[in-house]
Parts: sequence; C-alpha cells; structure tokens
Amino acid sequence: KFLLVRIFCVDSTDISALAQDCYPVGDLHDLIELVGDKEYGFSLFCKSLHCRHQLIDLLRSQNGGGFVEYEDLIVAVQHLEYFDSLLHPDRYILDFGVQIYLQPVFLGKREGKISELGQTTVVSLPCISSYIGADIAAGIATCLPPKKNKFSLLIDLGTNAEIALIGNDEILTASAAAGPCFEGGNISCGMPATEGAVTAFSLNPRRVSFIGTTPRGLCGTGLIDVIGQLRKNNVIDETGFLSFEQGYPIAPSVVLTQDDVRQFQLAKSAVRSGIDVLLREANASYEDVEKVYLAGGVSTGINVENAVYAGLIPAPLAPVCASAKNSALAGTVLYSHDPEKTDKAVEKTKYIDLATSPLFADLFIKNINFK
Repeated sequence: KFLLVRIFCVDSTDISALAQDCYPVGDLHDLIELVGDKEYGFSLFCKSLHCRHQLIDLLRSQNGGGFVEYEDLIVAVQHLEYFDSLLHPDRYILDFGVQIYLQPVFLGKREGKISELGQTTVVSLPCISSYIGADIAAGIATCLPPKKNKFSLLIDLGTNAEIALIGNDEILTASAAAGPCFEGGNISCGMPATEGAVTAFSLNPRRVSFIGTTPRGLCGTGLIDVIGQLRKNNVIDETGFLSFEQGYPIAPSVVLTQDDVRQFQLAKSAVRSGIDVLLREANASYEDVEKVYLAGGVSTGINVENAVYAGLIPAPLAPVCASAKNSALAGTVLYSHDPEKTDKAVEKTKYIDLATSPLFADLFIKNINFK
C-alpha cells in the first residue's frame, strides 16, 4: 500500500506531478535543451541532471522547502534512460546536448532510490519497446476495453507518433517516424505552442486563433488546421500543390510555404500508414474501430474535422475520436492503485517494426497525397 504517493510523468519535455488526491501540485517545463537549428527542427533532449534536481526541488516545495521523504514515487517515463538518469546521473555523458547512455536499457518495470530523498522508492512503469515507452503503456491502461471483435486506437502524435491498436486478446503497437513538424520543427514559421503560436484557423469565415497578443508562427494544431482548411477549399490540391507561389499568408509574418506542405505530407503519411499497418496486421478495418483516443499535447487540441481534410485521420474514424488528454499521467495515477492492469496490458502487447515492414513502405507512398 502507498501511504503517501507523489506521481510523476516524465518525458523529454516536462515533468507533471499529481498529489495523492489527484489535484495538480506542479508542472516543471524547463527540462529541455534546445539543440540543432531550423533545418533539422526542434530536437529536444532531456537534461538528466537538471531533471533530477527539479524533481527533488518540487518534492521539497510541497513540504515547506525542507527535506522530504516519501514512501513511494510512481514514475512513467517515455524511455527508461530518463528513469535511470534520475537515479544515476553519472551514467550519462551530455555532449552538445546529445545523451549517450552507458548502460543497457531494460524494458521491464524498474525500481531504485534517489539519494537526496533518503529511503524513498522510485518505481518506473514498464516500457513496451525501444520506441514505445511507459507513457504509452500507461495510456493504454486508461483506455476502455473494446467490445468483442472490436478495437480501440490510441494515437500520441509527436516526432515519433506512437500508435496502439487495442483488441480483446492482443494489443498491437507501432512507432511512426513522423518527424518534428507536429512540434513546429522543419516548418518555416513553425514554433512550439507558446506565446504567439497560431493554434486554430478557419478560412470561411476567416478566423485566426493564437496564444497571446500577436501571432508569430504555427504550432502543431495550427498547422493541421491551416492545411486542412486550405485542402478543403482547394487552395492545396490532391498532390499537395499550393496555389500561392509566395506561400499562403495566415497573419503578418506568418506564411505557409510549399515546402511546409511537403513536410506535413511526410508526417501525416507516416501516421496514416502506421494506423493502416496495425489494422491489416489484426485483419481489421476502420469499421471495426469503436473508439480512437487522441493523446498528448498536439492530439488533445486537434480539430478532428480539419485533421480529416488534412489527411491525418481517416474519415471513417472521425465520429469515434475523443481526447484522452494527458493519458500518460492518468495511467500513472491508475498504476499507483492497480499496477496489475498495466502489467497485464503490457504482457499482451506486440510491437510492429514499421521500419522493416514492406507494407508500410507501400502504404507510405500511397498516403503521401491528399484524398
């Protein structure tokens, strides 16, 4: 039994924390180092040592700033390197922002201690594969089981778009290399969902929604909206050709270019093709999917209708799409009360490697165009 639990969801961009009663107690965001440049997009790397210190500081702040010791911590990590970096930061070399891990990575549930927290036990949820982390395992556990002979989909959009097809007897997972455009990378006016980011767009009537007072660029949801609306109104044709030679003006200094459209086509084709591969692997069709859970920061703010026009979400799945919000954090909370549910889900999970799938390669070419 957990006498007092602090629950964390750790990934490459932030730590979220919940108290035992599930009220938010803090969000830590400055845990990343920005490396690379516009050409290669926004590459995010967890700063292990900083992450560890921020976690400890957050725990202490909940105890009036003094030393604190909790009975247990439950941690959902995107990759187990992040978990071990909390326990053993000396195992990492940070070289120009790139993590070099010096020990083998294990996929099973891990436990350890953070010296600054005394006898506190830190537990990591199990990972599924090298590219399907414990955040997805936690998310799967929050999804309602489908009816007999039906399926549910969990989609977490990002540079690696994780997809899980949840059936009664088996869960198929895959990681589609979508690239950084959903986070604003490789897009001429791309940016994270921060001050100045265009988050939503409508052409008829024309409406531009953005964070703050002045639009400065496109975040993931804004990019999906713009491309969806332009495709709906034939400003972008089926091949992805943009009819504005100098780019389509969205706001002053915010312009969607032809190359931006091509970058999006690569990303959306990877996601669509990943979904299609899992369905074929399960001998299922779109009609067999009774629920689609959209998880993660981009997925939770997505306009499903525009995502369909943009070719990201198959039209038959649009009516059953629902936001799972922060499913990783919710699943970590669930794990603290019922770890067996997550462990059983992971046991019946099968990872499909899209990189070696001839079917994925064929579907990727097929899904490049807009329909």
